[in-house]
Amino acid sequence: MQYHICKFSVVVKHLYHSPAPAVEAAGYIKTVIEAIQKSKIDVIIPIHEETFYLAECGDDEIVDRVFAPGFNMLYRLHNKWTFTELIRGLGRDVPEAHLSTRST
Repeated sequence: MQYHICKFSVVVKHLYHSPAPAVEAAGYIKTVIEAIQKSKIDVIIPIHEETFYLAECGDDEIVDRVFAPGFNMLYRLHNKWTFTELIRGLGRDVPEAHLSTRST
């Protein structure tokens, strides 16, 4: 990415560089904890796949601050099959779907 997402913000006071969560999840979580402690962060609003890493990390210092549902609900909403079943269970119409269990 050429520019960090907060580059043009007038409210960002400090920037933390972290490993990509998909490449080094432990390093990413460690950096987030460091940012929470040093910058006294109250709420974390994730915007991409890091939502899953933060929700699943199990660290209360992070989980208590993440503005997102827990990992199990995130999975249900992200997985096309479980999302369809969730919506159907709410009595809403959904397109016909079939779960493929074959790996090839």
